[in-house]
Amino acid sequence: MEEREKFKIRMITELTQGLEEFGKYQFYDKGAQEIMDVAAMTSDLLAFSNPDIIWILEEVSTDSDEAEHLVSAMMESLFAAMPENQFDALLIESEILSDLF
Repeated sequence: MEEREKFKIRMITELTQGLEEFGKYQFYDKGAQEIMDVAAMTSDLLAFSNPDIIWILEEVSTDSDEAEHLVSAMMESLFAAMPENQFDALLIESEILSDLF
């Protein structure tokens, strides 16, 4: 299994576990960072190339409404963590991610 596939599964699994433990209200009202470690996940995601980041986040976003909301939160976190030109490239290369940001 590819590393990007493993990371996709990790994101969905951690989201599912967070929702089970804290509930949808906490997730939607307070944000993804309240039910899972978005900062650590962002840091780990930065180890991937832009094409892999795009693939991972696009794949995760199609899993559920909550997963789409998580990807939106991840985009905000990536915006703060990435060099501006690298982040801009994500938006240019992926209409889906651009729409979620």
